Amino acid sequence: MFILLFSLIIPLLLIILFINFNKKNKSKVVAFVGPRGTGKTTCLYQICKNMSVKTVPTLSNYELQYNNITIREVIPNKEKDPLLKYGVIDKNVNYFCFIKNENDIFDSKDFSVKFVSLGENKGNKNVIYLENDPKKLIKFI
Repeated sequence: MFILLFSLIIPLLLIILFINFNKKNKSKVVAFVGPRGTGKTTCLYQICKNMSVKTVPTLSNYELQYNNITIREVIPNKEKDPLLKYGVIDKNVNYFCFIKNENDIFDSKDFSVKFVSLGENKGNKNVIYLENDPKKLIKFI
């Protein structure tokens, strides 16, 4: 009886430890998407490198690490559908869509998309207003 109980408990404990160990090592992935000139690169540099820099248009997708979080910047393409245009294709990624104004908001379907504006708060509850402080975005990541 003791051997049977012991042979069931040890493998069960090992499986639980293995699952918990794997969860801690996985990096969370977020993506900054949206039209050109909305502050994606500015926020990325301010958050990841604590640098306030003058930026130029981003020519290719890239990613940076911040506290075990992978932050990707995705440049838009010429598709009509906003989800495809901004590269919203993976349901495991949290997307932050930077917008110029409320007219840029689109239906995000089943994807995790949060709309972000660097400007002043205009009262829209569907938009995260950073009020020209990119570091405010950290608490939402």
